[in-house]
Amino acid sequence: YGRFNTNFSSNIGWDGIMIARVAGNNPLGVIAVSFVWGALKAGAMNMERLTTLNRLTVNIIQMFFVLLISVDFKALWKRFGVYRQRRKIIKILFGTITLSATLRLATPIIIAAVGGSFSHKAGTFNIAFECFMLFGAFFGAYGSYLTGSPMAGALLAAVSGGVLSLVFGLFVFILKANPMIISIAMNNGAWAVTTLMLTLVW
Repeated sequence: YGRFNTNFSSNIGWDGIMIARVAGNNPLGVIAVSFVWGALKAGAMNMERLTTLNRLTVNIIQMFFVLLISVDFKALWKRFGVYRQRRKIIKILFGTITLSATLRLATPIIIAAVGGSFSHKAGTFNIAFECFMLFGAFFGAYGSYLTGSPMAGALLAAVSGGVLSLVFGLFVFILKANPMIISIAMNNGAWAVTTLMLTLVW
C-alpha cells in the first residue's frame, strides 16, 4: 500500500522463542499462546491510540503473563490509572479493531514460534528466526515487486530461507561454530542488510 514500517518485525524472533518455551514447544500450544500474545500487543496499540494510557501498561501485563506470577491486577491497574477506564479498555481489547489487529500480529509470531518448536524437536539450537523472517519478508516483497505475482514473491522468500539455513548449517555443523553466536550475528546482520537493500531498491 505504499507504506513501510521499519519496526514491523521488532522482537518477533525473540517473542517466538519465548512463546515456544511457554507453550512447551507444542506447535498447537504455540498457536494458542501466539493469539493471546497478539491480542495483548494489538490491545496495547489501540489502548494508546484511543485512551490516555500508554502501551507500557500492557507490556507490564505481558511480563507477568510470561513469568506466571500471581499478582493483584486490580491494584496494579489502579496504580496506572486503568481502573477508572476499565469498561472502555475491555471494550477496546475485545472489539473488532483489536481482533483484526490480533490476527495480523499473531501470524508472524506463530511462524517464528512454530519454527522454534520444530528446531527444538530436531535437536538443533537455533535462535536466528529474526534473520530468516527479515530476509523472507524482503525477498517476498521484492519478488512480488519484480514479477507482479505474489506466488513468485512467496517462492523467492522460501528460497532465501533455504539459503540462509544452509549458511547456518555450514557454520554450525561443518565449521563447528557456536550456534548461539552464529544466530545472534545473523539476526544483527539481517537487520542491517535488509534495511540497506530497502534503501537501495526503493
